[in-house]
Amino acid sequence: MAVVIALAGAGSAAASPFDVDSPNIAESVEIKCAFELGESSGVETRISPKFAVAMPISDHLEFEAGSMRREVTRDGVSRSGLGDTTLEFKWRFAPETGRRPALAVAPELSLSTGSRRRGLGSGHTEILMPLVAE
Repeated sequence: MAVVIALAGAGSAAASPFDVDSPNIAESVEIKCAFELGESSGVETRISPKFAVAMPISDHLEFEAGSMRREVTRDGVSRSGLGDTTLEFKWRFAPETGRRPALAVAPELSLSTGSRRRGLGSGHTEILMPLVAE
């Protein structure tokens, strides 16, 4: 079971409450696709789809880039378009041993490519610094 500790402020309009990750590094190029549906304070949000491409740089380092199509419905009015874009490096600095789990840091830069005015993005750049253990 993976444990993720995020060292960051409050989540953005474009981010999930949490993401589960692993300290493992991709062995080849991976294409990831996810769909989300959520509701909070009368605002329904659909992310369909959220795409990311992850690729290994070395045995201990991985790069991932992703973005999404976001649809937000408030008071019966829907808006849709490009959401925020993320860039992430994952560095596994400690492999698993019999005494401790594998450890990695996965700094993520979230770029404000979605319109904040339309509710599709956060309106600002965010940096997350999760510590991942498994």
